[in-house]
Amino acid sequence: MDDGSTDQTAAVAEKFGARVIKHKCNLGLGVAFKHSVEAALTHGADIMVNTDGDNQYPSRYIADLVKPIVAGEADLVIGDRQTWRISHFSPLKKVLQWFGSLLVRKLTGTDVVDTVSGFRAYSRESLF
Repeated sequence: MDDGSTDQTAAVAEKFGARVIKHKCNLGLGVAFKHSVEAALTHGADIMVNTDGDNQYPSRYIADLVKPIVAGEADLVIGDRQTWRISHFSPLKKVLQWFGSLLVRKLTGTDVVDTVSGFRAYSRESLF
């Protein structure tokens, strides 16, 4: 999904065989995600992986991310960025990330470590 970017990420992705959906201008995360889900379902994808174009989430971890879905153990997998190790995050941002994830875990009864991670995998069934 190219949500109106001005860099060459879409061109690079296409060069490596990716099908890129392009918005002429930035429509926002929600619309971009909605269009990504619609495209995944339309094209018969069994798994959809969400990641950012800034390589914050190295593609070499996609196989690990989708493994619980392939094994039938999960419908949604959220990657852990290990935010405390990210050098360009300020100490305040690290604390806020930790606290926000803690709050979400407590409210939802889940054990998701990095609740705002953009590195996610969804089973086809979870996208409906």
